[in-house]
Amino acid sequence: MSVPYRTMIVAAMLLLNSVSQASADTASDREIFTRRFPNLTIDRFEPSPIPGLYQITSQHQILYASTSGHMLIGDLWSPEGENLSARSRDRLLITQVDSLSSSASITIGTGPLSVIEISDPDCPHCRILDRFLDQQEDLKRTIHYLPHTSIHPQALQKVAHILRAQDPVAAHKAVMNGALDSTPPSPVSQEERERIEEAVKALIAKGINATPILIVDGQIIRGADLPRITSLLTTLRSQQKQTTRKGVSP
Repeated sequence: MSVPYRTMIVAAMLLLNSVSQASADTASDREIFTRRFPNLTIDRFEPSPIPGLYQITSQHQILYASTSGHMLIGDLWSPEGENLSARSRDRLLITQVDSLSSSASITIGTGPLSVIEISDPDCPHCRILDRFLDQQEDLKRTIHYLPHTSIHPQALQKVAHILRAQDPVAAHKAVMNGALDSTPPSPVSQEERERIEEAVKALIAKGINATPILIVDGQIIRGADLPRITSLLTTLRSQQKQTTRKGVSP
């Protein structure tokens, strides 16, 4: 065995030992922290970018704590000005996208680019976003409704109107264009109300409590940020064309 090869093996073993020790330290510190805060639900416990400080995910909240017992509730920012806490929350949400309840949702389009929307039919920014996305012909849109009844009293009725319609897509477009703004929607049955409220609870339980939210290619866009959405879709379409070209035999 050559000397360089032995050196590589020793270096790999040292690295593995270092990783194993770090994992053991993290597990040990988690036990200490669990004893200090027995009533806190810890979904994820991992080192933060600051040495000696751990990042804790607890029921969709991001907390920071040390084994000394000190806890920090707030956002952690990088020296470059990036909100690291927000990035962690978004990463957590993205991992849960596939498990979102479909009991109060519809799908529009069959295009190759899939997007997920969180929308309120009476939210003005949701309507701006909806008109923009409706012009994109290569999308498959999965829309989950989150009616904010405290500020939009008729939002739940409008969601029920869409879901019960024979053509939910056409009903969605009509509602988003203001078809029921001056004409009160039909009353909501108890079954419809429970169905929608259950879906809303599921969204809130995952930390989703605002509209509009758009999830595209593992990225979360909050609000009707049309320039950013346009840029992202343009990039995805370019990547798709390159993939298609590579897949075509000369």
